[in-house]
Amino acid sequence: MQIGVVKSDRVIVHEKFALGIKGIEKYKKIILLYWAPPLELCAAKIKRIKNNEIYIENLGIDNKPLIDIKPYMQEVIGKSWEF
Repeated sequence: MQIGVVKSDRVIVHEKFALGIKGIEKYKKIILLYWAPPLELCAAKIKRIKNNEIYIENLGIDNKPLIDIKPYMQEVIGKSWEF
């Protein structure tokens, strides 16, 4: 199920799922799962959040269906994903 769209500089979460990103601003980074056309995963640094939009550092990804967002937690991810 698509919960939003990944743009190059922001993630737009559909309004009916916006409650799901509440509190994510306490993390500096997030992990995004999206279709491009295969299922892909990337990490992004959060710049700011406004309503149902998470502004991120430019990823060079545009108009990809967003499947999931998770907080980036170094202790869970490990050093291999450090940036």
